[in-house]
Amino acid sequence: MNNKHFGLKNLNMSPIYDRTGRPLAGKSTLQGVPRIADVYVLLDIMSSMNVHSRRENDDLRIDTAYVCPQPVPIDLAQKMRASILLLGPFLARFGKVQIPLPGGCSIGARPIGQHAMGLRSLGAHVTFESSRIVATARVGSMHSIFNLELPNVTGTESFMLAASRSERLTAIRNAARQPEIEDLAAVLQKMEIKVEGAGTSVIRIHGTSRPNPYSHRVMPDCIECGTVLIAGALLGNLLAAVRAT
Repeated sequence: MNNKHFGLKNLNMSPIYDRTGRPLAGKSTLQGVPRIADVYVLLDIMSSMNVHSRRENDDLRIDTAYVCPQPVPIDLAQKMRASILLLGPFLARFGKVQIPLPGGCSIGARPIGQHAMGLRSLGAHVTFESSRIVATARVGSMHSIFNLELPNVTGTESFMLAASRSERLTAIRNAARQPEIEDLAAVLQKMEIKVEGAGTSVIRIHGTSRPNPYSHRVMPDCIECGTVLIAGALLGNLLAAVRAT
């Protein structure tokens, strides 16, 4: 039995969100994008902001030439946790963002507050108003050397994206070390953004004001791969996990 593995869901979120927030000349492509609800919700959010996307089999082609920073629809943002990743790229591109609290989570139950603290450390002004996160910053100015209270994955991703348009050094200490952080760094590097230390506890970023389009194959979902391999072992059947690394 062969099982084909599609891209890691959370990693699909990071590069796609980055596309909604950057002024690129040309179109970018993500390969191996899974057909799951979170991705479709994200595409709906992008469409509401005039981002054009097209699927070609398992590839997703994205064009942000005419992106417009509209308020994120509350019904869409609250369908998934990863909508919090809009904060970083929208601040980097437009200098302002307003998004509903994601996934219906309260700040105390899930550490949304760490996103606010990190962005403040980068120089942004962040407030919580009527179940929305409101943030402003001067475009190209967000940079700092700061410590994360917890090595949060989405927090680390958000700060990497926020800092990627500043040409000054940003260093994130106590950063998350999961594989999707390394793959996001690979995407940013294809955009001519310098990233060092991804996969370690200290990540250094030198951004650029003119990032390039990119083509990138999303890494496989390690949880999906592990689940399939365990199922094969339990059943005692020969199983090949295709594109598992």
